[in-house]
Amino acid sequence: MKKKFSFISDPNGEKNGSIVVDKAKRKNLDLGARLVCLLIALLIWIYMVNVNVVDNTETVTLNINVVGADILGANENMMIYGMDKGTVTVTVKGSNRELKKLIASEFNATVNVSDISDSGKHVLPVTVQIPAGVNVSVVSKDFDNVTIYSDFVLSKTVPFDTFYGNAIMLPESEGVYTVEKSLDAIEITGPKTLIDTIESAKYCIEGDIQLGKTFSNCSVLFCDRNGDFVVHDTNLISYLTENIVVDVVVTGKKTIPLSVSAPNLETGAWFVTMSTESVTVYGDPETLAGVNGYEIVLDDVTIGQTVEIVLSDANLDEGVTFGENPITVYVQIVATGETSE
Repeated sequence: MKKKFSFISDPNGEKNGSIVVDKAKRKNLDLGARLVCLLIALLIWIYMVNVNVVDNTETVTLNINVVGADILGANENMMIYGMDKGTVTVTVKGSNRELKKLIASEFNATVNVSDISDSGKHVLPVTVQIPAGVNVSVVSKDFDNVTIYSDFVLSKTVPFDTFYGNAIMLPESEGVYTVEKSLDAIEITGPKTLIDTIESAKYCIEGDIQLGKTFSNCSVLFCDRNGDFVVHDTNLISYLTENIVVDVVVTGKKTIPLSVSAPNLETGAWFVTMSTESVTVYGDPETLAGVNGYEIVLDDVTIGQTVEIVLSDANLDEGVTFGENPITVYVQIVATGETSE
């Protein structure tokens, strides 16, 4: 069996007690020591990187909340609007252990408006609050201030009596429409500077008005004293929408021929002349599609007689009418072969 160590002899040939490890054994010891050192260094690196590094950073994007607006409204009758930025990106610094605790929703970015006392444009600082119990610091923000506007609140009543449609596809030959609205004026509330420019309101029907359709609860547009639309953020003006009902009732229109029958006269012995040979009727388009004429029935008439007839809606299909004004037709009974005067 091979020896793994030996004594060193002195020049006199006697053993002096020193031990010499052979080269193979020394090589194995060196490798083991190196592995142990490497493992220790790796553990230290893992500890430093994942736990104890204090100069690591992370970014968090936060919604900016406006505080103090309720106080401003209660004490000064003012409102806040038009903030130019809604979020801020914040860079924070801390150890990895602390950074891992971060929850973006627990941060708080605010703009305090409670000290505003006049209307106009304001540049205010954005304040970031770090969650309690997290040992990090704010290094930077992508901006420090926001621009916001304030104004006194004003209520005003304006006429609500005009109509606006994007496209009215309703040829006069095909029908008519009537507008029915629940009120003639509307009270609006908003920033004084904006409300002062508004002189009237229009109810807007989006899309085409088509035969047989009814539109309700239309959107409201506002105009200045020149009749031009006032461009604004729709959230700035408030009004009671539940009180506004606008119906555009569309009625079909159709021209139909008139005819005459006289049951007591001999067929072929007479004909008629009329003051008008066609009339216009109104109603639901689907119902009108089946109305192709109107027959005037004359009982107990004689040849040569002229009869005055007032057309009656009672003789039309349900939902069809001659309109608001009565229609009078003069019918003359003429003998066959005679010439009408």
